[in-house]
Amino acid sequence: MRTAFRIATLTIEIIERRKISFDKAFNLAVKKVEKIELSQAYRLAWRALTKYMLSDNIIMTTLGKDIPLRRKCAFRVGFFLVYYEHLHPEVLKRISGGLLPGRFIDILKRIRKEDEYSLLPEGPEDLVLAIKYSHPRWLVHKLKLAYGGDLINILKANEKRVIWLRVNKFKADEDRVEKLLDKENVKFTKDKDIPGLYRLDESEVVPSNLEVVRRNLAIIQDKASILVVYALRPEKHDLILDACAAPGMKTLLILEMLNRSGRIVALDISRKRTISMKYLLKKYYGDATNVDILTTDSSNISFLKKFDKALVDAPCTNSGAINSDPALRIILRDTTDVDIKRLKSIQTRILTNSLKYSDKYVIYSTCSIIPDECEDIIRHIKNLRYKIDKIELEVGSTGYGFDDVAKKSVRLLPIHGTAGFFISKVRP
Repeated sequence: MRTAFRIATLTIEIIERRKISFDKAFNLAVKKVEKIELSQAYRLAWRALTKYMLSDNIIMTTLGKDIPLRRKCAFRVGFFLVYYEHLHPEVLKRISGGLLPGRFIDILKRIRKEDEYSLLPEGPEDLVLAIKYSHPRWLVHKLKLAYGGDLINILKANEKRVIWLRVNKFKADEDRVEKLLDKENVKFTKDKDIPGLYRLDESEVVPSNLEVVRRNLAIIQDKASILVVYALRPEKHDLILDACAAPGMKTLLILEMLNRSGRIVALDISRKRTISMKYLLKKYYGDATNVDILTTDSSNISFLKKFDKALVDAPCTNSGAINSDPALRIILRDTTDVDIKRLKSIQTRILTNSLKYSDKYVIYSTCSIIPDECEDIIRHIKNLRYKIDKIELEVGSTGYGFDDVAKKSVRLLPIHGTAGFFISKVRP
């Protein structure tokens, strides 16, 4: 437990300092540890992040602001262990290895049997819920306006870790993947909508450690992300524009659905991300000779001919991915209206430019659960006299609102057991 405590503390500290994803931070924090300890540390860091704002509120009201970051992160982990896992504070003192001084332990002794509501501050509902469920306050406010009675269910759903695995059909089949998962005693459920997709039922599994993942036989990809490509409906010999392609998971699935026919032009503005994408395609697919990967700004690039279809999986806040990456609870904390307006401008420009070069339609998607980046963008596009078609997917729910855009779009939310995604279909 001592090693797990230190790794969990360091993981959260790295997220605070570098604002990177949970898995990247965890891998940086881990050195040589036993596998059982690794799983324990992964779960502990993940779960501690779901309560970090309540922990910080306790520190603020008892010790003030001037607490070194590492001690604050250690207290977050210790608070979760004592208050939610019922570890005795004296045991925590021994395993913390000096990261938690006596005054921190004394605080935990005082509060460990108190009711959770007594630990929350008085104030507006969005502030109280933000601290209780460790979500950025601005996000809770927007979700309250958009979803009303479903707000608390969405916040609670984000506390449940969701892992989806998709069979890499270029290298394996369902039978082989299932046997390897059984061999590692991993519990899973086959998805009823998508062949070769599994939801893992293990709360402590480290996905990147699974043999099927290490051998590139299966890919960690959320069901909602896969449904975006299903909405695109790639067909044999299609010429497809993937306007915001990196890191390449959707491009890879498009390749699979094209069955080695057709062609994809994949764009991303980041050279670092396009280099990583080339490596990913090589690893999972091989020599992707029918994919052209370009580092460019897809909001103003020009083409000599039109594509059959286009996918715009636009850059966004990633507010829909909190249940798969709890680091976003910290990363999104300081997001402002200015940041969201900047993203909306980028999203609109990329979608508008892609519509110029699409013959049939464009699928627009974001990993976001706020209307600003989703329905609002499509309503603006509709006002420019583009046509909105109904998304033919029998999952999720309709979009936010009661107009034509909402009725024809699809929303996946954490309460559906997936990441939060928005999907819409636009015709030139």
